[in-house]
Amino acid sequence: MLKALHADQFSLFGSVRVHPSSQDILLTPGLVHQVNGGVLILSAATMLSQFDLWQRLKHILQTQTFDWYSAHPFKTLPCDIPSYPLNLKVVILGNHTEIATLGELEEDLYSLADYAEIESYYSVAQPKAQENWANYVLALASKYELDLDLTALNKLYQLLVRESEDRFLINISPLKITEMLLNAATLSQKQTLSAVDFEQAFKQKNEQHGFLRERTYADILNEQIYVETNGEIVGQINGLSVIEYPGTPVCFGEPSRISCLVQFGDGEVVDVERKNELAGNLHGKGMMISEACLASILELPSQLPFSASLVFEQSYGEIDGDSASLAIFSVLVSALSDLPLPQNIAITGTIDQFGLVHAVGGVNDKIEGFFTICQRRGLTGKQGVIIPATTIQQLSLSDEVVEAVKNEQFFIYQVEDIYQTAKILFDRDLLEEKEEYAKGKEPIARLIQNRIAFRSETPKKSWLDFFKS
Repeated sequence: MLKALHADQFSLFGSVRVHPSSQDILLTPGLVHQVNGGVLILSAATMLSQFDLWQRLKHILQTQTFDWYSAHPFKTLPCDIPSYPLNLKVVILGNHTEIATLGELEEDLYSLADYAEIESYYSVAQPKAQENWANYVLALASKYELDLDLTALNKLYQLLVRESEDRFLINISPLKITEMLLNAATLSQKQTLSAVDFEQAFKQKNEQHGFLRERTYADILNEQIYVETNGEIVGQINGLSVIEYPGTPVCFGEPSRISCLVQFGDGEVVDVERKNELAGNLHGKGMMISEACLASILELPSQLPFSASLVFEQSYGEIDGDSASLAIFSVLVSALSDLPLPQNIAITGTIDQFGLVHAVGGVNDKIEGFFTICQRRGLTGKQGVIIPATTIQQLSLSDEVVEAVKNEQFFIYQVEDIYQTAKILFDRDLLEEKEEYAKGKEPIARLIQNRIAFRSETPKKSWLDFFKS
């Protein structure tokens, strides 16, 4: 078996040369000759960057013979060289994108080859699997004369959960784990690593990648980007988003101010981002689900006497994804009921038409992004985030966030549906759940229905009325 993740015509297929003085023909074997009867491992990236390699390799595999060609396309061989029998198997390694691209270029790829997925993640749901993982990590560490104490194993596990966003499924790539081991060992200059060493290495790498993140947070703190983290405002909520910049390998979370204004109209809800082609299809889908859910659950008339405009404020790039649909639903409810939303609570989650809240990605980055802004402005003990209950197993938060939550300086609310969300945000029931309510605690649906009824009963005035005396 041979592995060549980087190859070209000469290294893969060899070459034919003529000795300058003796005129002897020299045949230099390539990898396909060296591995004859065995297995050759190549990368999909090589096949994509030099597609002619794949075409020649496919001919060899189909005919099981090798034909010599001149290294120069405009020169012929000095003499006829008989075909050479070859019998080998080829394994092409690549990620899903690379294999999909190769499949587009070679339509017969899946009929010519067997497709298999190599699992680089390991399920650690059972105690025995966790023990196996720990032994595997210790075995990798021993190759570099390193050891890990129990706190180091726990911290490494936490960091790998952060990467996979699943506490029961972690990356077991030897390259990934070895990199993390060596980074921690280099900084600590110790042979027995502890949790502090991995935390220090993680923070250093985080700072190394943090220039754009820090500039964004500075803009918020300097109020170049307006994000309120205290008080209450009608029709405004802090959504949680993940920011990705081209050319950087990391992303980070930041709060996004979402606002909604309601005015008398024909019932249209205008999505400003979508209307100006600044939002993708998934965002549009989430928007329509939020509208449908609101109208269905609150039993609103098909023709509302209100119109609404919804905006992601100070957002100048394209946005996509439906993870803001719970925030959109909440801000629509606030604007329609004229109830204020707390600005000290940010929110993420996607909803379905029945009002159930479902999981989203990037929840660690989102929580830490809002926490950072609140922490630098000063924690009040009232700030927090609302996340889907189904994302709890994704959590792998920084020590600062964990400590703040333990000390009740910052809160993480988990919700399963819009009813729980409304209770947290408005301290009211969304629908009628009992016969009598204290004044100021009426259900939200009643407030919206009363406002609609009042508008429906208000006579419409023509502009000509201003001229009547």
